[in-house]
Amino acid sequence: MTSTIQSSDSTNSRANPRGVYLPTGRIAFDRFFILSLLTLASALFMAFLLDQAFVHNVYYIILMPILAALGVLPFLLSAIGFGHCRNRLFALVLAIIASIVVYIGSYEFGLIREIGFENVREIQLLPSYIHYRMQTDVSEDHPGLNRDQSPEPGMNWFKLALEQLCVMALLVPAAYRRADRAFCEKCKRWKSRALAFFPSGSGKTIGPLVATGQFETLAQMPKANLGPRDRRYTGLAVEYCRPDPDGNLCSAVVCVREVKHGGGVSGGSMFDWSIGRNVAPRYELTADELGPLRRILPELAAIVPGPLPPVEETQRTTPPPLPVRGAIAQILAVPDRFAGQILTKPFIILGNVLALTPLLLMFGGVALAIWSLVHLDAHKDEAMWIAIAIAGGLVTAASAFLGLRNPGLIPNRLLERRARSFLDQRVERFFKVDDPAAVFVEVVPRAHWGKAMLETATDVGLLKIDPARKAVLFEGDRERWNIPAAAIAHVSAEPATAGAGTAGEIRYYMTVIIAQTSEGLREFSFARRSTALTPAKDHREQAARKLEQEIRSLQGIAPTQATPSTFEL
Repeated sequence: MTSTIQSSDSTNSRANPRGVYLPTGRIAFDRFFILSLLTLASALFMAFLLDQAFVHNVYYIILMPILAALGVLPFLLSAIGFGHCRNRLFALVLAIIASIVVYIGSYEFGLIREIGFENVREIQLLPSYIHYRMQTDVSEDHPGLNRDQSPEPGMNWFKLALEQLCVMALLVPAAYRRADRAFCEKCKRWKSRALAFFPSGSGKTIGPLVATGQFETLAQMPKANLGPRDRRYTGLAVEYCRPDPDGNLCSAVVCVREVKHGGGVSGGSMFDWSIGRNVAPRYELTADELGPLRRILPELAAIVPGPLPPVEETQRTTPPPLPVRGAIAQILAVPDRFAGQILTKPFIILGNVLALTPLLLMFGGVALAIWSLVHLDAHKDEAMWIAIAIAGGLVTAASAFLGLRNPGLIPNRLLERRARSFLDQRVERFFKVDDPAAVFVEVVPRAHWGKAMLETATDVGLLKIDPARKAVLFEGDRERWNIPAAAIAHVSAEPATAGAGTAGEIRYYMTVIIAQTSEGLREFSFARRSTALTPAKDHREQAARKLEQEIRSLQGIAPTQATPSTFEL
């Protein structure tokens, strides 16, 4: 793809109004219909669980309906996403129906329990049954106690309305936001998304800059270093398509939102689940206009080629590329008798199972706690059932902590131990396996960045940046590298986002080297695999930046003064 990146605001500004993105309202009806039925089926199942919780005296007001809605949410978002639903009205209708089925459906299951399954068609009795429940339900602070407490019909009606509103408040906005995402009618898929956040109140400045095309000025604005308790900020989202095989790029869409109450565990949740307002229309951007935004949105570097335009000296810039000085990187294939022994297919499957174990244990702990509470009211041995409930809670808490902090901890540690064991058996090595400077890395080619695969890495092994030899050394499962510093043409740390634009997006970072080999220039991209129990929030970026700076120091190039969390490409 050939595109000229403008280097001044005057050349980027537009006299005429720019295009504004509007959803087409189209739907892939076949897939959307099937997935909508699946969503409603999940809502019915959650309604059944709510009724069972009521029967066994483990129904906690507000909490149980919210948990039921969370069980339906993935199915709802999948129906809109995979069903290519760009129609916000259809998405809202599905979310409202699912909300009613989840909560009011629990009363329908209670009615069936009373009149028998053979009378399931007597739906006209549901209003009378709900009225009966409102007149007779008793809320208890402790299940099994206060049996003589009188019903409070007024409070029961208030509880019904409040819980129904809680379910709808969770599902309806999520459905609307998902259907409102930018969709490329040419590529027939949802656009990927890159996010940046600025201090609160920046929308008053960013909105006019976007409207007039002053992207150079926008790219020089300082981003916000948000913490977990920050609730007010300005969000910038750029939705884009990947280039086609000929290098052509579709138009991108930019959204600027002034957030009054936000927060979340990922960029997607901080933007999608926030309360605020858009301060500008969703303008369409060309490839040329995306160029300067690479400074604040590194993901765009993968789709917009070419160097960044120069900026003022007061701004942080990328250190200059390293020169090629005639040296050649040595790339050796591992002998057949040693190759392919570490990252085998059985171990890849085992690693994925182990990575999912915390999630399975979390659901198992919840099930164990609920099961014990159900039996607590029907058995005399209360101490045993309470102990089981506590054990289930502890299992849930521990697995949730591990799953949120580092789900790959166990498979990564096993893989590193396996790698060191097999590498230690080799006769020829560039360095000792127990060398403290050798770190465990994975090699992920650019074509695998952000893809949903059982294993994106094509090789794993130990990497050593050797100041004495002035070389980058690698002992892997498939290849061995000896890359002299003089052979390195370029080194950088680049983001590789998985699940871009979703609530569960994860931003990985790769250290990328372009070096001269006997067959020409070749790109090497790798990243450290974390084996820490509680890694830092931006540990992937920190590790990539550290490797980048260590490689640059081999040729005596001074490292950048930017910290890993604020350094911008």
